Amino acid sequence: MKFLDYSAVSIFRRNSFDKLPSYIAVTSQEESQVFIGLIEEIPQAPYFKISTLPKNTIYNTPRLLYPNDECLIQYCNIEGVTWRAKNQLILVSDKSKPVQGTACIETDQSIHYFTLPEHLTD
Repeated sequence: MKFLDYSAVSIFRRNSFDKLPSYIAVTSQEESQVFIGLIEEIPQAPYFKISTLPKNTIYNTPRLLYPNDECLIQYCNIEGVTWRAKNQLILVSDKSKPVQGTACIETDQSIHYFTLPEHLTD
């Protein structure tokens, strides 16, 4: 996973009795994307390992169908992420910058609720 910038991280901890890895979500403000992977504890430094899922691991936030101000990004300035449930994320966005388009202004300083398009693996 290589983003131009990283803005937030959140872990969805599975039942500790299952001994299964937990999910991790990492957001990129610049690309308006979310990486979903697996994070598991390991016995040596750095004491965790992050791996990708078998299917899509990087999701774009919804894009505009038609370019607006030469940009398709609709959810700009993603600054935070948390899990609501196994397939549900809540993202928050910061204030838009003066140089950003009207789509960014419409979704700035807001809370956004997204359901992932496919079920995460067990």
